[in-house]
Amino acid sequence: MTLQSRSIAAAFVIAIVGNFAASISVAAIEPRQIEGRWKASGRDLVLDIAACGDKFCGRLVTSGSECGPTVLSVVNEPDTKGFSSLLMRGRLALPGERAYKIGVSVYADLRMRIFGDMSPPSLFQRTYPFVAHLVRTGDATCRAGATS
Repeated sequence: MTLQSRSIAAAFVIAIVGNFAASISVAAIEPRQIEGRWKASGRDLVLDIAACGDKFCGRLVTSGSECGPTVLSVVNEPDTKGFSSLLMRGRLALPGERAYKIGVSVYADLRMRIFGDMSPPSLFQRTYPFVAHLVRTGDATCRAGATS
């Protein structure tokens, strides 16, 4: 086999493999995949998230695995079907802080990103955006309760 025919064969194989890889659809993530215990990296935040009516609620898990207050309430964004992550919108109200209007991205590899800003925004007070990266560490043991 000549160098030119090897190059053509290699290009052909690469094209076939590339088309095959592109044709594999990313598995859609279901809203229930947000359920479980989630631990943040770089911050003291552990949430147990479970369904509560037509939304998902998260209870703060304090040291010693004690169930704290419900601090998270999110609903699924229906127009994200087929994306490689699940997008939810809602509210996060951590003790001692103003409430955040948030977005939540859940990824198939059991990672979550919570991002948002204080709600309502203030013209007179400096606000800081909220960003937390979490990983799923197991099943939720705290029962969810609805937030206001």
